[in-house]
Amino acid sequence: MILEANHIHFTYPAGDKALVDASFTVSPGERIALLGVNGAGKSTLFQILNGSLKPGSGTLLLHGTPVTHDRKGLLALRRAVGLVMQDPDDQLFAATVEEDVSFGPSNMGLAEADIRARVAEALAALGISGLAKTPTHALSFGQRKRVAIAGILAMRPAVLLLDEPTAGLDPSGIEDLMQALSRLTEQGTAIVIATHDMDLAWSWAARVAVFSGRSIALQGDPETVFADPERLKGYGLRPPMVHEMGLALLQAGLIDRLPKSVAEVALRLKRPVTVSG
Repeated sequence: MILEANHIHFTYPAGDKALVDASFTVSPGERIALLGVNGAGKSTLFQILNGSLKPGSGTLLLHGTPVTHDRKGLLALRRAVGLVMQDPDDQLFAATVEEDVSFGPSNMGLAEADIRARVAEALAALGISGLAKTPTHALSFGQRKRVAIAGILAMRPAVLLLDEPTAGLDPSGIEDLMQALSRLTEQGTAIVIATHDMDLAWSWAARVAVFSGRSIALQGDPETVFADPERLKGYGLRPPMVHEMGLALLQAGLIDRLPKSVAEVALRLKRPVTVSG
């Protein structure tokens, strides 16, 4: 286990409770989707997990060791757990892409050659090597998103937390980004995305966690979590459209297993299916 939050409680200074007895774990290479209505506590949990906020009570463990919220403890936590906010403009500030992505590694006290290697590695991982010399103000929204992620990735975190990473992207941009994130998990980086896109959670995640009542009320593999539409509605969520479509086709005997995407639905409908009975 890389990261483990146990029975976390957090209340903002104004008295608003944001987390109530929330527990959450992250293991190497995991692909996790965090779901919940606005205000459910997803963003607050992310800020707890990377040390931006200190829990009121409960424990946060990094590699099995309790996190201390002093300078040394927070430095270790933030090197291991990177957070990318929803709006990339909250994180981009340097003149060029290369300068922006190099900021984190430079502050880690690395040699110049190591910094250049990390920047090149991060840009290549996100498929934006050709943008290295581009002014950040000249980037499209989707490009700025990928640069913001690359800036965190250059610090080689064990866990990458992404708040609504696909918001504002067109379908092609979403596909490109999620493929890049999948490649990162194959290399061992754990990725947790907070999203309202139920179909994205169904198609991409290996584990889904659902927030309700400012805590995680339900979690498991997508097939288990999305199996009870009425329960999801009680949490203010709807089942993924592709899941509902696939379930109807499966029950009609037109396909032999649940598809993960519309493209997979079309592919399976072209295959002959033997209906028993």
